[in-house]
Amino acid sequence: MKILHINNISRVASTLSDELKKRSVQSDVLVFQKSIYGFPFDYLVTGISPIKVLKALWKGKNYDIVHWHYPRQRKTITIYSKLKSVLKHYHGTDLRGKREKGFCVVAMPELLEYAPNGMYLPHPIKVDKIEPIYETGNKTPIVCWYRSTVTKADIIEKAFEDLENPCVPLEMKGYKHEEALNAIAKSDIFIDIRTNGWYGLSTAEAMAYGKPIIGYVREDFVKKYNPPILSHTAYGNFTETLDRFLGDSKLRVRMGKACRHYAETVHNVKNAVDMLLPTYERLAGS
Repeated sequence: MKILHINNISRVASTLSDELKKRSVQSDVLVFQKSIYGFPFDYLVTGISPIKVLKALWKGKNYDIVHWHYPRQRKTITIYSKLKSVLKHYHGTDLRGKREKGFCVVAMPELLEYAPNGMYLPHPIKVDKIEPIYETGNKTPIVCWYRSTVTKADIIEKAFEDLENPCVPLEMKGYKHEEALNAIAKSDIFIDIRTNGWYGLSTAEAMAYGKPIIGYVREDFVKKYNPPILSHTAYGNFTETLDRFLGDSKLRVRMGKACRHYAETVHNVKNAVDMLLPTYERLAGS
């Protein structure tokens, strides 16, 4: 079985591809431009849009399945699907507000509202490559936070102005992937408060490093998936919640260990590939 991943959103494609190769499955990653974050790839296809698509189609003919990440080129993919088995993998803004009737993979459970026949695949992480750091020894706690298109940035920025306990705020923006991981490893708390009621891949990586997470998870998702993310309003408002964590290192360690365990069991790339293989086999045989 041969699999070609198109686009490498948040390094998900190459993370999956590396694990597939370990299982003797030929898997490669094709991108249309180099990522500013330094994500790896096997093929780089350049040129004007129609030419790039034709080159991608030509490259894909040698594979059994094309796993298309961030599949916004819907017309192209519809035509391509008549020639080749395609698995669409949505990561967020590529699906919100739209509708996907067919089978697909989604990176967040909230996206299932737009893809009723979709399969939720938790953000895949190479957990075995990450050593948890529960206590950093920082005299002043470092607080990392992630800004996305659905981040409640105003709440986060206001909290930093009103805190009683000191901290060093660090916005995760513009970092290459390895730089971001190093920053997370040295931090004490990770914040990811989003309007969609879930969390991003950087948060899953922070979990793997054993960092306590403060965020917002929808109540129905808490009941179904139970991620160990503390609500930003757990101790009143967000400022009070963050203050509580800043002043209690034992609480941070306890929550960090729960997050690491969740990353090991839910976000391990090995589990993600276990979920994908039956779908790949079905598509390869169709």
